[in-house]
Amino acid sequence: MTPEDYLHSKGFKLRNAPGEFQTQCPFCGDKARHGGHLYVNREHGAFMCHRCQEKGSFFTLQTKLGDIPEQRQRDIAAKWRVWADLVEISQDYLIEQPEVLEYLRVERGLTGKTIGKYRLGYAPKDLIDQLLETWELSDLKNAGLFSESGYPLFWDRIMIPYYERSHVVTVRGKQVGGNVLQAKDTSIHLFGADNLRGHREVFVCEGELDALFLDQMGYAACAAPGAGSFQDLWKMWFEDATRVFVVFDSDDAGRKGAYRVQQMLGKKACNIELPVPHHEKSTDVTEFFLRDGNTKEHFEVLVSEARGARLYTYETMLRERDELHAKHGLQLGWVDLDYAIHPGLLPGQVVTVLAKTGAGKTAFLTQVIHNVSSWQPYDKSTTGPGLPIMVLSLEQTKAEIGERLERIGHLYNPWATEKEMSAWHSNLRVNDENRVPPDDVRSLIDEYTDDVGMAPEIMIVDYLGYWARSFKSKSKYEQVSDAVMELKHLAKKHNVVVIAPHQVSRAGGRGQRLEMDFARDSGVVEETSDFVFALRRPFDAENDNEPQSWQERADVRMELLKSRHGNVGKEVMMMWAPYSLALIPRGHDLERKVKKEWGKQDVQASYQDVLSMHQGVIGAL
Repeated sequence: MTPEDYLHSKGFKLRNAPGEFQTQCPFCGDKARHGGHLYVNREHGAFMCHRCQEKGSFFTLQTKLGDIPEQRQRDIAAKWRVWADLVEISQDYLIEQPEVLEYLRVERGLTGKTIGKYRLGYAPKDLIDQLLETWELSDLKNAGLFSESGYPLFWDRIMIPYYERSHVVTVRGKQVGGNVLQAKDTSIHLFGADNLRGHREVFVCEGELDALFLDQMGYAACAAPGAGSFQDLWKMWFEDATRVFVVFDSDDAGRKGAYRVQQMLGKKACNIELPVPHHEKSTDVTEFFLRDGNTKEHFEVLVSEARGARLYTYETMLRERDELHAKHGLQLGWVDLDYAIHPGLLPGQVVTVLAKTGAGKTAFLTQVIHNVSSWQPYDKSTTGPGLPIMVLSLEQTKAEIGERLERIGHLYNPWATEKEMSAWHSNLRVNDENRVPPDDVRSLIDEYTDDVGMAPEIMIVDYLGYWARSFKSKSKYEQVSDAVMELKHLAKKHNVVVIAPHQVSRAGGRGQRLEMDFARDSGVVEETSDFVFALRRPFDAENDNEPQSWQERADVRMELLKSRHGNVGKEVMMMWAPYSLALIPRGHDLERKVKKEWGKQDVQASYQDVLSMHQGVIGAL
């Protein structure tokens, strides 16, 4: 019998709702004429009353209505009684296990009060023998206490009971410092669900003992038994909450699981990503406090950041201003451009580079990589390593980027060896997977930090439209909008400068000046970006056969369409080197080399011919 049929048989009048139905609540005496305040899931019968806030499973509803549960529910009730005995026995045995108690108190940081409150226990070797004094072997097997091969599941393990109201609804056994086993053929539950009742701000952990630790510190905490285990059914427990903080482990599985929970719970959910020390691979709640030495005040900072304060005092504004003024902004290596964006690009800012196909987006990005990764701008004595930079190359392969950087490097120093260039770029890391979801970007930042020994200060995403395909939005417009907003989130969260090119629409002819609304698929690009650069080749004529001088063919312009530091409309002139693939400032010392490269292009010389030419004239430059 379905939940709908059952309630019809009890005389309830039902009103349809998406995925559920409404009726009067038997818990609070709801007398509403139209629909009522009790919402019941059509599939599994879980319910919640929006008047008295009562919630629970279909079994709880049947029990309230005075019915003997159907066979399946009777089986569940029998399991509950076995588990209740198991919990009582294991709780008595825990006090006789000093090593287990030391693990819980020292390594997991739990007090005796918390251990007692949650009735943690220890399963001795003769647990089954003791249960057989009360129960039949078939009862214990039905309760899921034996494996497929017939061995007892919970032997020499910490027993963790799950409660809803006063009922033990499942049990799990944790090995000291090891894995956790679930009773066989039982559904998983949300640990600590009762903790959420009546609280506006609640916390979801990955693992029961982390939830106990947060509860001990005064937070309304529950836990999913695994990173990817959160169930759609559990959303009912969070109906009363206005903010749900997801505090999963800081590793790949935890980040993916946290993102999934956020998607399921919607805007009320926000992620707290615990910082991972450089010498560690991951962090969970307990490790954050006990291993890494953080305090509740440190955790509150993360909570405040995740909560997202929207109103700030005057003192806060001035403090942030002073912090920004104390920072040295990132310079990109073009004198006129760096002057226009003085004091440079600051951590947390996003730069979008608009350009048509073939206008030089890739050349601009690889030149930026060269400028900031190998040679510090305007300091010719510096030969790297430069600033820490991470590149997500969704279109080009890492081999193609390496080739471009080598050619640019040889324009500056034709005799540079591979070993020297490796030293220049020792703080550069490139990922060339063609799909990198947002959660993977966070894990790549962690990998970069572990590998290089410091966090990246610059992240290049090539390019925005390509990355947007990783987002599951309905339209391209929504994908691009979500993508640029996620870039801003990553920039602020990880304190990096993010640079991402974006292809413009077909509006306007080739070589013409670009407008802000030319950005393909999204007006959010203009709203979210801190800087918008427009890249164009003014002499990129519609007729490719039209004669052009080398200066016209080399001419590339960069215009500021949006800037946090003013100078909107400022245009910077650059030169494109066709063989070295470099983009250098107009009037640079290398202009003679660029001119020679265009001459070589007219006779269709090879790159090796051009490199030999540069090596032969280095003394004259």
